[in-house]
Amino acid sequence: GTFLGSSRSDKHGLAQLALKVARPPGVYVISISTPNWPGLSAANLTLHIRKCVRGEVTPSPDACQPCQQGFYSFDPSQAVCSTCPANANCSGGDAVTPLPGYWRSSADSIQIQR
Repeated sequence: GTFLGSSRSDKHGLAQLALKVARPPGVYVISISTPNWPGLSAANLTLHIRKCVRGEVTPSPDACQPCQQGFYSFDPSQAVCSTCPANANCSGGDAVTPLPGYWRSSADSIQIQR
């Protein structure tokens, strides 16, 4: 996983920190310290990274990717989104909607029937 960050301070001493975090799901503590100001205590941030959810896939252990229009995912452990089945519309995520005149037996089924 990766922690990428940048920071800046304005004329009032206000610091802004931007982080891009790529880590597997879990709880992480990020400690921010200022070596140039030894009297200033470190600030600790607790970061909770969630597991991928239905409608997303896991292309790598540290990323969740939502499925786009024309694709779907019922299983977030998959590496890629599945192509929308014939006679259905997939608006992204886990949405699989049969076209008019078609049906399916359950919300988890991709067997589109006439």
